[in-house]
Amino acid sequence: MTARDLPSTPPRTVSREQRGILLSVRNLKVHFPVTRGTFFPRVVGYVRAVDGVSFEVARGETLALVGESGCGKSTVGRALLRLVPAAAGRVEFEGEDLLALKGRKLARVRRNLQMIFQDPFSSLNPRMTVGRIIAEPLRANRYGNAATIDARVHELMALCGLSPRHLRRYPHEFSGGQRQRIAIARALALSPAFIVADEPLSALDVSIRAQIMNLLVSLQRSLGLTMLFISHDLAAVRHLADRVAVMYLGRLVELAPAEAIYARPAHPYTRALMASIPVPDPAEARARPPVILQGEVPSPTPPPPRMAV
Repeated sequence: MTARDLPSTPPRTVSREQRGILLSVRNLKVHFPVTRGTFFPRVVGYVRAVDGVSFEVARGETLALVGESGCGKSTVGRALLRLVPAAAGRVEFEGEDLLALKGRKLARVRRNLQMIFQDPFSSLNPRMTVGRIIAEPLRANRYGNAATIDARVHELMALCGLSPRHLRRYPHEFSGGQRQRIAIARALALSPAFIVADEPLSALDVSIRAQIMNLLVSLQRSLGLTMLFISHDLAAVRHLADRVAVMYLGRLVELAPAEAIYARPAHPYTRALMASIPVPDPAEARARPPVILQGEVPSPTPPPPRMAV
């Protein structure tokens, strides 16, 4: 299958109900044990990194997951792809519970779920050429013969704005933005239906972020991708996302369309996040009333009682 064979994204005028739900997450929990003792360690508690998160993502939709560092955003994305074990919950992808799948069934479904990691410097194997990096998932899933794989690699590089002349170069020979393009091409290799983009802009220079952001928008619209965009860059989220989920201390405190979140944030934490967005006009920035959160950042071991929205 080539990029031209993929269905285009449903028009924005089509409702979420008409598009259909691709991914459904119910009461997802990820707890990491806290141990004491050197020679005979014992579990004395748990860090509730993700504590009962529920949401749905429609086909062709980009859902942004935002919040401060350490709130559990990346852990949610990794748990969806089974990169970290979930303590409880249900993750349905096209009607199948990903957390219950094993062996060949899990491998078959995993072809349709891919991840773009935050750091393009550490997510690429420094001992492999660009051509081998992009071709690796194709070979692992027996995509075809050498000629078919080579043609697909060339297509992916062109799709992501890379020159096929650089196939034999190594990651250290590229800039940060080019490395992230390589990582995106690798994630698209098997034509996935769902992509977790884990802060793909945070490790890049400001001048490069807009290029990668526009590339993600273009790919999402042309290839019909469904995306979970994890970020703390609220300006990028406003440009990319259809809906925004605000996460705080392992829980979702607000979930709404992007326009509503930015125009009328309901939760106090969401209002504080929106107030932190830089304003280019100094006069407007001075006129905007500050939103200051009181108290200390609570600990997730154990977390405080649930707050009402």
